Amino acid sequence: MTEFDPKQPLATIAMAYRKVFAPVLAAISVLNSRVDAQILSKASSYANMNPALRPYGEKHAIRNMAFAVEFERPLDSSQIKKALSCHKILKDELPRKLERRAVTVNLDPELLAGAQSISGSPDLGGFTFDSLLPDGRARWSLTVAFKHLAVSCSEYTRWVEVWEKARRYIQHILPILLEERRVNAFGLQYVDEFLWESEEQFQAVFLFRDTSRYLVQNVFDLNNLWHSHHGYFMDSDVPAPHRQHNVVNVDLLPGEDVPLRARIGTTHKCIFDPSNDIKALLGDEQSNGLISTHMDNMRQANKDILIDLLVENVAQRVSLV
Repeated sequence: MTEFDPKQPLATIAMAYRKVFAPVLAAISVLNSRVDAQILSKASSYANMNPALRPYGEKHAIRNMAFAVEFERPLDSSQIKKALSCHKILKDELPRKLERRAVTVNLDPELLAGAQSISGSPDLGGFTFDSLLPDGRARWSLTVAFKHLAVSCSEYTRWVEVWEKARRYIQHILPILLEERRVNAFGLQYVDEFLWESEEQFQAVFLFRDTSRYLVQNVFDLNNLWHSHHGYFMDSDVPAPHRQHNVVNVDLLPGEDVPLRARIGTTHKCIFDPSNDIKALLGDEQSNGLISTHMDNMRQANKDILIDLLVENVAQRVSLV
C-alpha cells in the first residue's frame, strides 16, 4: 500500500476519493440511469396509446365502485328503522337522508297467468344516506334495502383510502342488522370507462387485447356499437370455503359528451355459509376480518381481469402494471 506524507493533504484526499467516494458516485449514476430508462420506457408506452382514448379518471378509469353485504333473508321494517337511526353519526359526511316505503306485489294464482297487484305500504322499506357531487351524482352513498347493505363511491382516489372509508360506514350499520339476520355474501363492483374523443372509427384493438379470455372475438371485426357479457364461478377455501361469482360486462356505448365510451362493468360476489359472528366478519384491532380479506381478494381478481382485457400501454396508463 502506498503511504502518503501528511504534509501532502491533497494527495491523501485524492486517494480517499478514489477508494471511497468514486465507487459510491458510480453506483448512484448507474441507479439514476436505470430510473431514467424506466421513465423513458413508460413515457414511450404512453405515447403508443391512441391519443383519442382517455381514461375516465385520467390516472385511472374508475367511474364508480360499490361494496355490498348480502343477507340470507330480506330485512324487516323494524331492523331498517333501527339502522336508520345511525344517520346522526354519519350526517356530517353523508348529510342527505332518503327513506323508501315498502312495496308489496301480490300474485293471484286464481287469476290468469301474470295477473298481479302492486300496493304501497307505510312500512319503511329502505333508506339511503349520501353526499352529492356538483353534477348531482352521489359522491358517496350508503343504502340499506331488501336484503342488502351497500356503500358506493363516485370519487375514487386509492384503494386503501376508499375501502377504509367504506369499511367504516359498514361498521356503523352492520352490527345492528346482524342482531336478527346472517350474512351470506360480500360483493365488489367496478364501473370503468374509457372515452373515445375522435370522430374517427373506433377499433376494439385500440383498447382491448385480441387474445383476452373475457371478450368474444367478434367485437374486433365490428364497426358499430356492441356488448360482450360473460360470467363464471370459482371455488376456494381461502380464507374460508366459498364460491366466487365473477361477471365481466364490456360495452361500447354512445358517449355523453364524446362520440363513444367503452364501459367495463365487473361484479364479484363471494358466497359462503351464513354467519352473524361480528368479530369474524368485521375483525378487530388484531385481525382484518373476513370482509376485508374477501374485498382484497375480489379487488385482485378485478385487477387480473383488467390486465387480461386491456392492451399493455392502456394498462400502464391506469397503473395496473
